[in-house]
Amino acid sequence: MDVSEIISEEIMFDLFKEIIKDSTNVFTIHYKNAYVSGKTFQNTVLPLNTENGIQYKSKVQLISDYYFNMNDTLFISNQIKKDTFDIYKLSDIGYKTFDWSKLDDSVSRALVPQDSLDKISELIKNNNYISISNPIFNKSMNQAYIEIDYETYRGISILYKKKNNVWAFDKRVGNWIR
Repeated sequence: MDVSEIISEEIMFDLFKEIIKDSTNVFTIHYKNAYVSGKTFQNTVLPLNTENGIQYKSKVQLISDYYFNMNDTLFISNQIKKDTFDIYKLSDIGYKTFDWSKLDDSVSRALVPQDSLDKISELIKNNNYISISNPIFNKSMNQAYIEIDYETYRGISILYKKKNNVWAFDKRVGNWIR
């Protein structure tokens, strides 16, 4: 079965509706009015400290084998390849979204005047900015993995679990500084 047949926009919207309420882990006080943009998933290789010493695993392997405990990297990879969810539709459920790629394209064509760029920059500076990846789900559709980059050159990876038809924060599984 095709991943897009299993993972609908409705499932993603349900998760994002709960994430926007998460003032402890995602939208902390500093980021409560943040603008949100899409984040591209990058399948980097990371060190993993195990009983047998350090092993190197791709993010896809970590998500599949360790976070979801399902040992199906193809299912995870197919979700990343599909990447069909338009994160900018989140404005329909209360997110303030911003598409950097459209601005970059307009700037490269000199379609945006400097005073408009200054206003956009000031707006983001005053309200903060985060990038959120499309969620990656397990096969049972009761766990989701997302990555968030903050404007301060740091980021987190979070697992959410669905309990009683409601998505809830489960745990933070990664932190980074760029």
